[in-house]
Amino acid sequence: MTAVRIFTAALIALASWTAEAHAQTQNAGDGRGVFFGGGVGAEVDHTWANESPAAIVTASAGVDVSRHIGVRLAFDVPNVSSTTSQSTLGLFRTRTTEEHRSICWSILVDGHRRVTDRVGMALLAGITIARRPSVHVISRDQLGAGDAVIGHTDTTVVYVFTWRGLTAGAEVPVAAGRHVLLVPMTTVTWFPGAEYVGTTIVRGGVEARWRF
Repeated sequence: MTAVRIFTAALIALASWTAEAHAQTQNAGDGRGVFFGGGVGAEVDHTWANESPAAIVTASAGVDVSRHIGVRLAFDVPNVSSTTSQSTLGLFRTRTTEEHRSICWSILVDGHRRVTDRVGMALLAGITIARRPSVHVISRDQLGAGDAVIGHTDTTVVYVFTWRGLTAGAEVPVAAGRHVLLVPMTTVTWFPGAEYVGTTIVRGGVEARWRF
């Protein structure tokens, strides 16, 4: 329920933020533009048993449909995280390595406003589709006298799951040139139907953005 409240609050804040900004500058022109961006960051994916932070690469493309409303497509690709376990039962020693990540596509709506001539702020909300490959490599040794390996097999099992979720976040675009922005940003993605370890992915990073 906490995640539901956070996402609902984000939608309310986005609507309020955009309405206020529009009321302040409704006669200043439409300010439409197109942008492309890419960046790096880190995430903590609570939907896997291994929650260690992972580096991510991000990309985005969007358009401002009005002076204070934008729509974008965002793509987040984290590094592969892995866990390894080993056990011995009788004459067999088994080593299991599991690799996983959540590759996410998001369609986001943003409400943005200018804070100073060079700095802006935006609130984001939208939907996310996560492709979640999980690769299990099972190596099994048959042991002989003195634990000598007398037989070996490798088995690879691949699972791919697709989850749908809701994303909310915020960013602070800072002008670094006429068409270039540096954009610190953070997002939280919530998967309401998840029945695993956790239901959220938290991300933070910086994106370089070219606006035309």
